[in-house]
Amino acid sequence: MTEEPADRISVSLERQWVDGAGVRLHVRAAGPDDGPLVVLLHGFPEFWYGWRHQIPALAEAG
Repeated sequence: MTEEPADRISVSLERQWVDGAGVRLHVRAAGPDDGPLVVLLHGFPEFWYGWRHQIPALAEAG
């Protein structure tokens, strides 16, 4: 079985696709549902894994 990048993150990640205005966005969500929203936006050609060091700290902070 091939390891996914999300398997290397120390917190659980939810995967979503959001469609709107002719654009399809890949979304990864972590942390409590009642916590404040934090958006980490990368540029091309990067992808969400570039935030792998920040995601656990932000999710654990709530």
